[in-house]
Amino acid sequence: MARDSTPLVLNLDSSLTIDHASELKREISSALSNSALVHLNFSGVEELDLACLQVLFAARATARAGGKGLVFTGLPSERVRKRLRAGGFLRSGNGDIESLEAALIDS
Repeated sequence: MARDSTPLVLNLDSSLTIDHASELKREISSALSNSALVHLNFSGVEELDLACLQVLFAARATARAGGKGLVFTGLPSERVRKRLRAGGFLRSGNGDIESLEAALIDS
């Protein structure tokens, strides 16, 4: 059975904190089992902690290892971007970025 090449889009919750890490992992795993390309939309994210950040990066590595794509789209709140930048996850001087994917250090 061939998989559709259209990306499956997951609009992430506003609060990605440790309380939601297990649910986030399940949602991403399910999406990746149903699609070869998943876009995680960060446009509504207002809060992001290290636990969920670890889930996101681990899921991305797992997807890549399995020949699938997990793409971070949209921009989280300015507060989240400041935290990511301070933590060394975002490139400096990216005031005009259009998506989290373009600004992440590991991209």
